[in-house]
Amino acid sequence: MKRHGPPAGFAVLPPDLAGSFGFLLSKAAEAVRRNFEERIERHRVSARHVGVLSVVVANPSLSQRRIGDLLRVDRTTMVALIDSLEGLGLVTRKRVPTDRRSFEIEATSKGRRVLERALVDAARVESEALSLLPPGERRALCRALEKIAGIRTHAAR
Repeated sequence: MKRHGPPAGFAVLPPDLAGSFGFLLSKAAEAVRRNFEERIERHRVSARHVGVLSVVVANPSLSQRRIGDLLRVDRTTMVALIDSLEGLGLVTRKRVPTDRRSFEIEATSKGRRVLERALVDAARVESEALSLLPPGERRALCRALEKIAGIRTHAAR
């Protein structure tokens, strides 16, 4: 008979932690992110790179600052992410003619290919992570997380 719970002699999480929404959410996010990072490692990008590439492809010529705003990434981190993506040949920067301090970011054809492959990996990871939930609960979970995060999407779920 299969045992449930930790082996004898191991500590268990206290109920206030085990039942904490924040704790459970962060552990679920860590597990999904770790799985995703392992899958996309072969593309030489991180989950953050994929997020930036996704926004860039969906919004051609968006400024670096605006991408950071959409993804809630601070300016310094955004510069490092774009530097890294540019170094990998996945995006290009163009100065905005009306604002010399601002750059528009565009995906290269290589960047689009890498994003396409990474999104296939993301779909697999998501499917595996949500496989225990029926479709209605999956949609409800995504809608609830969007509300909590204050994110509006145009995608119908």
